[in-house]
Amino acid sequence: GDPIMVIDKYRNYLGFGKALMSFEEAKRSPGRIAIKIQYPLYDVPNYSTLKHYNRGDFSVLTLPRIFGVKALNPTPKAKYVAVIQDNGETLSYIAELMDDSGELLVFARNENHLKAIRETLKRTQIENIHIQFETAPLDRFLKRFRGKGTFNGLYLEPQCSKTGMRPQFFSEIEEKEILVFSRNQFQRLRSSVLALKNNADIVYVTHSLDPTENQEVIVAAFRQGFLNPAPINDKIMNELKKFEKEPVHALLEIPTATQADSVDLQQLLTQPDYSHTWMEIDPEHNQSDAGFIAKLKVISNRPKS
Repeated sequence: GDPIMVIDKYRNYLGFGKALMSFEEAKRSPGRIAIKIQYPLYDVPNYSTLKHYNRGDFSVLTLPRIFGVKALNPTPKAKYVAVIQDNGETLSYIAELMDDSGELLVFARNENHLKAIRETLKRTQIENIHIQFETAPLDRFLKRFRGKGTFNGLYLEPQCSKTGMRPQFFSEIEEKEILVFSRNQFQRLRSSVLALKNNADIVYVTHSLDPTENQEVIVAAFRQGFLNPAPINDKIMNELKKFEKEPVHALLEIPTATQADSVDLQQLLTQPDYSHTWMEIDPEHNQSDAGFIAKLKVISNRPKS
């Protein structure tokens, strides 16, 4: 019942509210709602529910998606797989970096999503590149390759909790939902290797704040033995730094849903080979939707069963 002032790690005020549990309860209960915000101060337009956006009247690209495509670095005369969640803006950006000799295999969630993607491609005048669309479940479709992949790279943005999509930071979501997302994200990352050549690049993108959907998924993938870290170009890292402000390291660590993996994660962070494997985009630090980007390289397109 105590009054609470919510700040970020840069000590910017985000809102005022009331505690729904004590300090000790909050530490022991990751995933539960601890504060009810009564006066939010952080107000950024959210396009995802606007009918004009869903109808395709305008396009929006988030910073995580922009840097995700930059990290993938699509090239002409190549074949790529793309799993996207937006209305085709990311796909348009990928296609712009390829010429008409390239090929794209694009996975949409359903027929409505596919329709929105086609409208965006038409509006952005992406016509020359060869694009094949699929609405079948990704895992089921990719099993037909069975280690005989022909694609040079993958842009993978799986469905996630969207806890980093502005303006709804720390939206109401239960721990079990985070764990379901994490398992599905890992399975999609694992199965997508079937469609890729050895040494192909994978870029994994989310709009989540929770390491359970980010670093923990990548750590689990490395344990499988069919993926290696692929450093994100220093030029891209430096480009993101232009937006950064100095953080204030004064807040408690936020518990995640998979604390059992935290030791492995910390060990991984100390190894030089992994220091440039991923990059995080902070909502206040970078003035953008929060996000996570990781780059991986396929060393074997036959995952262990």
